[in-house]
Amino acid sequence: MADQQADFIAGLVTGAVVGGIVGGVIGVILAPKFLKRLSATSNPVSPHSPGSQSLSPSSGIHSQTWQDLQEDADLALVKARETLETKIAELNEAIRDTRAQLLIEEAAANRERV
Repeated sequence: MADQQADFIAGLVTGAVVGGIVGGVIGVILAPKFLKRLSATSNPVSPHSPGSQSLSPSSGIHSQTWQDLQEDADLALVKARETLETKIAELNEAIRDTRAQLLIEEAAANRERV
């Protein structure tokens, strides 16, 4: 029982660390791209100019530009999700391989005892 609890806690801590690392890497990769795009497209637009529908009078971001940014952010989230799902699949495969190897070693050790 104590071994199962220790294994659970070790797995939980390992998952949290790996998740933090993966999330941090994704954030480091995507944040500069998003900020560069945001700074490049945040040209002040007068809220009173014809045809401009700014998000708010003080925002200075044209609604079409804001929609472009939102679409880019959505695309980045989709890519990040795909990357994360790939990494999770790789981790699950590594866990299965390790578990299988440990079971084989345990079975061999049990045969040697007999």
